[in-house]
Amino acid sequence: MRNIWLILVFNGLVLNVQSIRDTAPTAWRRHIRHTNAEPFELPPRIETKYGNVHGNAIWLKENKQVHTFLGVPYARAPINYPQFNYNLRFQPPQEPQYVFHWYAKSYRPACPQHKKYLQTLKNQETSENCLFMNIFSPFYTDEPPFNHKLFPVMVYIHGGDFKGGSGQMFPADILAEEDLVVVTFNYRLNALGFLSTQDRHATGNYGFLDMIQALRYVNSQIRQFRGDPNRVTIVGHGSGGMAVGLLLVSPLSRDTGLFHRAIAMSGNDLCESAVIMPDYAPAEYARELAYKVGCPVENNDRMMDCLRNYRTGDEIALAAEDVPVRWGWYGYIGGPWGASIDGLNPGYSPSFLPEHPRVLRKKGLFSRVRLMAGIAMDDGSYYLKGIPNVANGLTRAQFRERISGWLWSRGVRDIQRVTDALETEYTYWRQPRNVTWRRQMMVDLYTDRTVGSCTDEVLKFSAKYNVTSMYLFNHTSNATQVKPDIVPPAWMGVYHGSEIQYIIGKPYLNDKLYNWTGIREFPRYNDLDKNISDYAITLWTNFAKYGNGTPVLVKNNTWLPFKLNNLTYLMVQNNTYVYKDYRQPYYAFWRNYFHLIAKAPLLTTTPFPTVLAPAEVRVSTWTLGGFAVLLIIIILAMGIALCHKRKPPYREEIDAEYSPPDLLRNNSF
Repeated sequence: MRNIWLILVFNGLVLNVQSIRDTAPTAWRRHIRHTNAEPFELPPRIETKYGNVHGNAIWLKENKQVHTFLGVPYARAPINYPQFNYNLRFQPPQEPQYVFHWYAKSYRPACPQHKKYLQTLKNQETSENCLFMNIFSPFYTDEPPFNHKLFPVMVYIHGGDFKGGSGQMFPADILAEEDLVVVTFNYRLNALGFLSTQDRHATGNYGFLDMIQALRYVNSQIRQFRGDPNRVTIVGHGSGGMAVGLLLVSPLSRDTGLFHRAIAMSGNDLCESAVIMPDYAPAEYARELAYKVGCPVENNDRMMDCLRNYRTGDEIALAAEDVPVRWGWYGYIGGPWGASIDGLNPGYSPSFLPEHPRVLRKKGLFSRVRLMAGIAMDDGSYYLKGIPNVANGLTRAQFRERISGWLWSRGVRDIQRVTDALETEYTYWRQPRNVTWRRQMMVDLYTDRTVGSCTDEVLKFSAKYNVTSMYLFNHTSNATQVKPDIVPPAWMGVYHGSEIQYIIGKPYLNDKLYNWTGIREFPRYNDLDKNISDYAITLWTNFAKYGNGTPVLVKNNTWLPFKLNNLTYLMVQNNTYVYKDYRQPYYAFWRNYFHLIAKAPLLTTTPFPTVLAPAEVRVSTWTLGGFAVLLIIIILAMGIALCHKRKPPYREEIDAEYSPPDLLRNNSF
């Protein structure tokens, strides 16, 4: 009976392996030779502190696989546990529970959010039980047993304005082929992740605490997945890049050994939407949300009890999408969801962000790790969507109207004056009436303001202490637009987030891997796109491995570091080159001048001066001269009259004042 039992178990394992191989996709890049060889290999199983994790194996070439572990819990679900009498909604994350066997073979739901943020995914399911990570690990089948080397780790933080997104949007099957362990994960979003009452009832920053918990899980368990916990690079794009910057300055994560390098793409902690300043009242956003879902707003204790126990996660997430951004002050704006300064009042434990990141950086309180940061050429084109007929360019009226509305929402006092200044700064003076150039200058304005200036500032902070690298991504694809509803139009240029598809190797994803990742079909890429993807993968993975994008020549170029005396950056494009001093006059305008004119009071003078004729000027001059002479004569006459009117002292009073005493006058001794 024992032998029969062993035979049945062995046959079950073989059938299980065969079924996985029949459905496992196969990918290849230009330098990878596809093979049909399938040596017997059991599905990967990893023993961790929290139980056994079962994954999948994807074959890339005859001696190499990528092991994927999809939906690994890194924290306990942030939901209500009535059986244990505690609720983790709006609370810091807790360690995951022990599960003896966890089957990490498919992506788990994203955190609650509006469906529009998940339009690139086939499965748009959401759930509050969403704190899962996906781990992609390389594996060589011909390695000697028990002699597996450890690979550098890249932890990717997805973007989405702190309102949406999912770790599934960054499938790293191709990236892990470069001898790199890649980790993506979900974190709480919108009000569920960032609501703050600015007191003990809701301290906020829960999404960032989720990120720290994910890094702690990586630090303690990634060795089991063949990752090196001493070579961890955090990477983020957009609001994910802002999160990377905030992790660099937070006392809960800086200098803790949780990461050793950082890559901030099109966002960082000094960008205006990264932090909600106390002046913008994060607590007011909380009350606005509570009002929308029918919770009491007069008392924070009752309000948070209602939000925690009597409203669903989907109700809160959908209502959070409708909370309007509050008016800014003097050119700045913040909210509704993002980092809040939680160290201003006692009782915050722990404090994720005790002061504004700029204050912390000026004090030198940030991780001085090697930093790589940059932007896409046309990041700001995102903000022009919705302008009528924008594909054909912008008229001057549209340009000024857009700027005026943008300034009005930021509480600028003298909108007319600041609009004139911005129009002067962002006019293509070689062809000032060219509507296409005017649209491009508007794109540049938004790019400089939202991500360019703050990226330049962060790079300069970092360059004082460690090797720092800057990139500028400048490639657009001419491939066929298979899904025009999810691919931005051509006028948007190198749009926000366009570099991500090349970093994860999308031009090399075949139909099987597209189905495997659950991503809706993207353009049919051409050979130039594949070359750019190869180049981007090489740069990003080299930085994660060595802290240098070009430890050897790549495309006959060496990526020189960004230094304060040269401000060098690498242009990532087909004909790549190293440049310096990118848009410094424009960045100086935003950092040194804009806030001055934004705070200036409204001028009440006439808009245009009155021009007088020469004869009128002469009459005015002689008239003023005559009045001046007459005034002088009057002053002199009044002075003479006062002098004559003054009464002299009497002689008797003077004699009396200086006469000797009577005793002396009478000679009486």
